[in-house]
Amino acid sequence: MDAIERLVVIFKMERQIYLIITFLSFAIVIVAAIWLLTNNSQDNQLILASVGLFMGSGGIIYSAGRLLVMFNKSIDLIRTSLEENYGKE
Repeated sequence: MDAIERLVVIFKMERQIYLIITFLSFAIVIVAAIWLLTNNSQDNQLILASVGLFMGSGGIIYSAGRLLVMFNKSIDLIRTSLEENYGKE
């Protein structure tokens, strides 16, 4: 239980930042998709909406990758804690 409490404290700020990045990126993707579907736009607006889609999806991919790294560190910390307490099996 001690290891889980340490993980919550260690990764709290990082987790919040990545959740905010993911939320903002998702909002950008939704807004750009709605804009593309509802407007019969010129080339400049189409390019801007396409950039919004790529930027938003890139943010989602980046934050998901960082969350996977965070979970990997968490698992390593738990494994180390278990090995210290119960020995290697």
